[in-house]
Amino acid sequence: MIDPKTVTNFERTPQELEEFMLFSIVVAGKNAFVQANKLEDFLSPWRKNGYSPFAALRTMDMDGSMVEFLRSVKMGQYNRVSTAFRGLAHFFRYNDDTMRYHPLKEIPIKYLETFKGIGMKTARFFAMHTRPHQQYACLDTHILRWLGEKGHIVPKTTPQGDKYLALEKVFLDYCNQMGKLPAELDLAIWNEAHVVKSEIAS
Repeated sequence: MIDPKTVTNFERTPQELEEFMLFSIVVAGKNAFVQANKLEDFLSPWRKNGYSPFAALRTMDMDGSMVEFLRSVKMGQYNRVSTAFRGLAHFFRYNDDTMRYHPLKEIPIKYLETFKGIGMKTARFFAMHTRPHQQYACLDTHILRWLGEKGHIVPKTTPQGDKYLALEKVFLDYCNQMGKLPAELDLAIWNEAHVVKSEIAS
């Protein structure tokens, strides 16, 4: 199961890479802890029967039950999520039992973005937390808020294209100044924001 507080791991197994790719998709715009639990509920019955995440998706797609299973755990965004799941599962088809290497480990970010349902933010989130020394920014709401607090003009929602790249450069400049990898600073900002939320709630 994915732990949102410790998402960075550069030594994931092929099955763990697949699971984290799916988490990267379903967490977009949602509560990370809630979505991690939903994904676990979605995958655990298949895992118990020996299916890798993508193998489970291919089986669900072949019998037409994918959206039904997604609805059973109230995953949300069913069209986007099922489209992305379907595209990934059929593209990355390999022998789950014998392969120790997974092409997800090195697929270029630009290529990941060609899958429907996966944007710049999702592709970067996946790469940052599965590969060492990645120089990308996941411009989620907590990062946009942090940049806004630093005095930068930021949109309320994640931008796209050149606007994304411009703000990404600003964030990476902060990383360089602070001597931190983007994944480290991202997670530190996210954890700090959730500590504040917890203190307010209590």
